[in-house]
Amino acid sequence: MTQDVPSKTFSQLLWVSAVRIALVGTWFLATVLIGRTLGVVAFGFFVYCQTLIKFVTGCLGDPLDMAVMRQGPILLRTDRPALLQLLRSAFFLRLVIGMAVLLLALAVPSLASGAMFSNPNFKAMAVLTAAGVLGDFLLRSALGYFQIGENFGRFIAVDAVWQSVRVVAVVLLVLLHRLTDRSAVAIYVFAPWIAFAAGWFLLPADVRKPARPHRKDLLDIFHYGKWVVIGLAMAAAYEQLDKLLLVHLRGDRELGIYAAALTWAVIPDFINGILQTVLGPRIAPAYAQGRFNALQKQYLTYAVPAGVAFAIIAMLIAGWVIRVFMSAAYLPAVGVYRVLIIGTLFNTVVTPLPEALMNFIAPRRVILCTALALIWVLVGGYSLIPRHGAMGAAVTIVSARLLVGSIIVWQAHRLAGRVSNSAGNALTPV
Repeated sequence: MTQDVPSKTFSQLLWVSAVRIALVGTWFLATVLIGRTLGVVAFGFFVYCQTLIKFVTGCLGDPLDMAVMRQGPILLRTDRPALLQLLRSAFFLRLVIGMAVLLLALAVPSLASGAMFSNPNFKAMAVLTAAGVLGDFLLRSALGYFQIGENFGRFIAVDAVWQSVRVVAVVLLVLLHRLTDRSAVAIYVFAPWIAFAAGWFLLPADVRKPARPHRKDLLDIFHYGKWVVIGLAMAAAYEQLDKLLLVHLRGDRELGIYAAALTWAVIPDFINGILQTVLGPRIAPAYAQGRFNALQKQYLTYAVPAGVAFAIIAMLIAGWVIRVFMSAAYLPAVGVYRVLIIGTLFNTVVTPLPEALMNFIAPRRVILCTALALIWVLVGGYSLIPRHGAMGAAVTIVSARLLVGSIIVWQAHRLAGRVSNSAGNALTPV
């Protein structure tokens, strides 16, 4: 007899959330330390390099994650050989893409530097950033298996290695007075490689066993992923475009102010990621069984009160937090933070389950929504950022999140309502 969501899932949610909040919280504090140590301009450059890595992995890595999460939890229970083929195919594609990015940066570093930093002299940073893309892809492969198998003990162990390496390295460099924007980027880049090495030895032997991916699995991932790649490429663009436009239109200092506000405003996004670790594997089965709307309603029962309480506290202590933890140099970030927190709370409280479902079953509709958001950010960014800087970027990205998130929630509710409990082909993309 299977356990229902209120029992097994809720107990998993409690302990996984508690441990991951502690782990991610350590990196959050390390990021605050980086901001205080580097200063506004250098911190802006560090965040810009992070943005480049997240842009590429968001465009090309997230579709592979979703392809695995869409079928993996079901195959785990019904057809392990098919699951292994799916995992190998996804790993092969991640490895090929990551190696291609790194080899391109190594082959033409001046061109890569010019494309990334508008300066051909940042060759080492271009190669380092490309290595960060491959490291992220590798770590996703290990964590993805533990997530779909709901093996959260090993998931947490790998996560602990990842966060610990980053935090210890930052603290040591600060104590030695050797932390720079470039060394901070190096820590961010190489920590996932070390965590992947640890995760590799925790994977079951049949998962680690080398084998050629099947052509059919590659084609299935491509068929599903071709729409998701387009949608997530645009999503990554509009999620990161605010920071890229800030650098282009106002420079590293304005991005440093924005990054300070964003560092605190993304706390709900951390929590959202932690929640999805547990809830993500249950979305596809819940939809296939006609229970998605019930799952969403249950999630909102807990999320809405918590979100309202968080918003009130965040607004009240914003000035104190920025002044005490980031230093007085970042005080212009207070107003920006109060705007950004609205968008991140909306994403955490309202949209996570519907957004995941829509990416599973209606990727073409997600493309249309994301195209609207991208146009919104482009027009809003060029209209507001030149005059209002970081505040203009915050208003632009939050309004885009509210608009697109509302549409996605509405569409997910409609599609889930049409699925009966006996639907056999519920995961066919529409």
